[in-house]
Amino acid sequence: MSSAPQLSQRLRIELDDLRERYGVEPSIEEVLWLSKACDRCDNPYTHERIDLMDIPCPVGGVHVWPLTIGAACWLDAYASAWWGKSDELYFWALAYALVNARDSNAFRHMTDEQTAGEAVKECALRFAVNREELEAAIDFVLGKPFETVPDEKQLAEAKAKMDWARLVQEIETSTGITADIWLWGKSAAYTAQAYCRHREISIALAGGKMRRTRDAMDDAVNNLARVKKAICASRNGGANE
Repeated sequence: MSSAPQLSQRLRIELDDLRERYGVEPSIEEVLWLSKACDRCDNPYTHERIDLMDIPCPVGGVHVWPLTIGAACWLDAYASAWWGKSDELYFWALAYALVNARDSNAFRHMTDEQTAGEAVKECALRFAVNREELEAAIDFVLGKPFETVPDEKQLAEAKAKMDWARLVQEIETSTGITADIWLWGKSAAYTAQAYCRHREISIALAGGKMRRTRDAMDDAVNNLARVKKAICASRNGGANE
């Protein structure tokens, strides 16, 4: 007879912290949520390694890829304007963008709502899978394999500050790697990381101070803090701890 799995050391520490410092006894669902956040801290670079290998996620007879800059720009410029107010329609537009993320031709004639809608519908019919499995695959390739408490304000600010055209132009000029590779051949997250790293090295070579870029470990630790904050807030009507 097999024994029950042991709690990780990090999870034990975080549970003790919730109980002793905040007086919170997490529910079973919250323990599972916290466990995922702790696992992410213990293995923060798993998804980054997969992204570097350039492997798509198979689901329902097709493959979904991490979002590329080209696909992200189509979502922002067109899909959001047409279907941004409908979670259902935008979900299928996102699925289309991820399936075709590495194929620039799949977006060349997607500037008309009717044409785009027909293409998105045709793509949706190709999935031989239930909705939950598709959502899990999409969460994974978007770099969200764990539950988080999203900060919508931060996401909006980051999106507003991102100038993809300038980023791609600069990294193409400095590396000699063509824009098409950065637009369609790599995920947007990978390209942004490569750009930040290139900037750091350029500053260092010019005699400037090299600053450490925020990485997956930082994101994992911040996510764990948000999860604990949300668990605590649920005990006092949503007030911040």
